[in-house]
Amino acid sequence: MVIKMTEKRLHIICRYQEDLSWVEKLQGDVIIYNKGKDFPWDFPRTDVENFGRESEAYVRGIIENYEKLLDYDSVVFLQGDPFTHSKKLFEKLNNNLYVPFAHLGDHVQNLDTGVFTSIYGTSTHVIDIFWEKIIELTPMKLEKENFNTNNLTKVTHQVIFENKVEDRVNELVELFYFCEIMKIPYRGAQYDWDCGAQYCVSTSFIRNKSKFWWHSLHNLIHYTSVKLNTNIIAYILERTWPLIWNHDERRLMTGHFCGDII
Repeated sequence: MVIKMTEKRLHIICRYQEDLSWVEKLQGDVIIYNKGKDFPWDFPRTDVENFGRESEAYVRGIIENYEKLLDYDSVVFLQGDPFTHSKKLFEKLNNNLYVPFAHLGDHVQNLDTGVFTSIYGTSTHVIDIFWEKIIELTPMKLEKENFNTNNLTKVTHQVIFENKVEDRVNELVELFYFCEIMKIPYRGAQYDWDCGAQYCVSTSFIRNKSKFWWHSLHNLIHYTSVKLNTNIIAYILERTWPLIWNHDERRLMTGHFCGDII
């Protein structure tokens, strides 16, 4: 099945060891970031370091093609095996033309942040309360404890996948801290998110954030994945992409996580 469409579309694919023979069915330009070893296809690809899961490849693709995105109507973000989370991928791609952004997965579920206040302060040192491994400042510890006590006692977050319900409230808490770092509004937010993090997004909902903002996010992914040796950022982003697509940086005075230049 080959998709027939008029929308000009760019596909950004993150591959590890998956079979990419399905890629030839895509209509539009394709960028493949290969994090695995063997690559027996003739598709153009870029070999990259394996960290940050699919989220790193998505953000890398945005940064490296930021100016070129003006030539496209939308960008599709896919994993190397998209069908695990999207059994009818091609049908969904064909049905989601010219929309702000569309979930492509089969496990879309609702998230209610349940929080109507935010952590005090928005400077980049909020990273010090993001992961306890690097908390050193006592005032920051107290600030986090006060925030948790005042806001998170009634917060719930359950994930439904393959008929199993799991309590993931800790990941929701980390989402709050991530949103504070990247200045993404989250208070009182209710929205749908998609297990598998596969989306079709209008380029205007990507370029409403500056290239610097995307660089800041990539630095944060690198910092947490490589320096802190944790993949928590990938799971946070899986739940945060809808907030990110809707976030228009131009509306806010922003400060970002710079970390190390990579």
